[in-house]
Amino acid sequence: MRDLGGDLKVETTAGRIDASNLRSQHVDVRTQAGEVSLAHQVAPAQTSARTDAGTVTVRLPGGSTYAVDATTDAGDREVSVAVDPGSGHRVTAQSEAGNVTVKPT
Repeated sequence: MRDLGGDLKVETTAGRIDASNLRSQHVDVRTQAGEVSLAHQVAPAQTSARTDAGTVTVRLPGGSTYAVDATTDAGDREVSVAVDPGSGHRVTAQSEAGNVTVKPT
């Protein structure tokens, strides 16, 4: 998926979810088994990327701070965007088994 605006909600039981150049303010994607990759062109108000098994990568534009909840039960966690728990830009990136990365675009 590319160049999407408006609210975005995607759910799969298996398979990769890949979305780039997002202008959406509210994004909610989930897969039970597969990689999730989101690349935002505009800082979202809320974005959530979740998988039970697979890697999660969320790319966010610079110039904003983000309230980030990035968790993994089995894998590496990397957050390299500017973090502020009180930010109006809320990001959730979760994997039960896989790496979780939140980084600048």
